[in-house]
Amino acid sequence: ISALQILNEHGYGRPSTGLRLDLVYNPIGPTLPPEQATLESMYRAQLLSDYGITFSSLFVLTNMPIKRFADSLIMSQGYVSYMQLLANAFNGGTVKGLMCKDTVNVAWDGKLYDCDFNAAIGIGSCGLTGEELDIWSI
Repeated sequence: ISALQILNEHGYGRPSTGLRLDLVYNPIGPTLPPEQATLESMYRAQLLSDYGITFSSLFVLTNMPIKRFADSLIMSQGYVSYMQLLANAFNGGTVKGLMCKDTVNVAWDGKLYDCDFNAAIGIGSCGLTGEELDIWSI
């Protein structure tokens, strides 16, 4: 909370400054997140009334069954049911706004990824000839 307040003090998340402050929500466990617009409205009201915090957008993510989360699902025998939940909830209308279509993830070592999920599993972005890209090669 104090970090968000400091960012607000420096103009981030304030509409008049053009400095974006985007927040991210993802659910705990093998569940789907609430509807984005509703959750953003709730976060906006609660953070403003309780802490005076403003922000630009709230991104709502669905947990990808990869790495530790996948391991946890497999160990708890919930992998198949979670995959079915994801398949049943698929909404083609959300593809247009998919973050992996227009965002870049830059790792601590400068490697570029076209998606946070690809960064998590080590699939880097490649150039036209197949070489891995980093911030120094573009």
